[in-house]
Amino acid sequence: MTEWITSGNLKYYNFVDAFHDLKKIDWRQYANYEVGDIVYIYSSGEEQMIRFKCKVNKVDIKEIEIDDRKYNVESKYDEPYDKYTELEMVEEYNTSLYSRLALEKLGFRAPQKAITVKPEIKEYLDIVSILLNAEEMEPDKHDGSYELMRTTINAYENMKDLSDLDYEDLNLVYLMCVGTWKLSIAKREERIDASHLPADQKDVLKRKLREIWGNADNRKYENRENDAQSIGMFGTGFYSFMNKTDVSSVHNFVRMCISIMHMQDDDRIFERCKEVFNDEFKGMGAAAASQVLHCLKPTVFPVLNANSGYDNIYEYLGVKLDNKGSIQSYIDNCRAIKEFRDSNFTIKNYRIFDNAARQLGAGMTHTNINYSNFPHKKWVLHLDKSIL
Repeated sequence: MTEWITSGNLKYYNFVDAFHDLKKIDWRQYANYEVGDIVYIYSSGEEQMIRFKCKVNKVDIKEIEIDDRKYNVESKYDEPYDKYTELEMVEEYNTSLYSRLALEKLGFRAPQKAITVKPEIKEYLDIVSILLNAEEMEPDKHDGSYELMRTTINAYENMKDLSDLDYEDLNLVYLMCVGTWKLSIAKREERIDASHLPADQKDVLKRKLREIWGNADNRKYENRENDAQSIGMFGTGFYSFMNKTDVSSVHNFVRMCISIMHMQDDDRIFERCKEVFNDEFKGMGAAAASQVLHCLKPTVFPVLNANSGYDNIYEYLGVKLDNKGSIQSYIDNCRAIKEFRDSNFTIKNYRIFDNAARQLGAGMTHTNINYSNFPHKKWVLHLDKSIL
């Protein structure tokens, strides 16, 4: 199967209404299409964006079989052509993600007749299509670390007096979101014991940890490491904040997590975090903090790390981020990403974007996604096991 891009100009032919009404069009055949090929229609007039994804049903048609004369705005297309191809609409796009400006960064040039899709552009089109068609993700069905993080913060909330907290407690909070392929259940229990949680809260957290581990063994979560029992979605390069943070930063971070756990308004959450992520906050960068906060509020906080197979999915999609590794810039970057997400997609859980980044990092050509099998469906992104 070959993928192509061809152009249409609404000034001369209203192919938008034609596809809406007819679903199929006999299009002038400008290339050696084969049945089953994919053809993207680029609107070359005022819109300057890809508007449709189509599949080739027939080739080398000598005479038009589908009457679409009423969509000819001018007489430009009234004259017969030597051969046509039947194109059937698969998807319609009306987003700046498919604009000329978005595609030019990948080397796109508007075609005069028809050109094959370059690998870099195909990769981008596939990623965007995945995200546009993805269903919402329910956190607690995806991975046990979401519930584990809430239980951990709740244990600190039940503690009431947080004055004794130090780096060991930041270790505990952070490592609860790290994958078990990096930190075992036994090692997590050691971190619980080393924390300043009271004995009863340590017991509660250990019981929850074992319960979630059992759920993972029983395949109650979608996320699995190499199809094996696992908890956690992120890797790590360090295991302790000793000599990296201070008591004030630990206290402020844990108190902040307790506060935002009960908040529902994104702007209030962002403002609360801005109070903490100032120049005095020490020891935790945006990567580590975003992992914790994502597990606590998966639709509010995107993960900004390089562990997902591609440096940054949001920058790849065109979001301008400021100093993305800095904790002081993190909330402003969250606002920019939220605005982009809400303007272009229906999905909310940022983990879906992480999964798309993994596909991107592994190379989309290895996932063998055939979109023609899903022309009118919403579908969930599932990763190819070989790249997990």
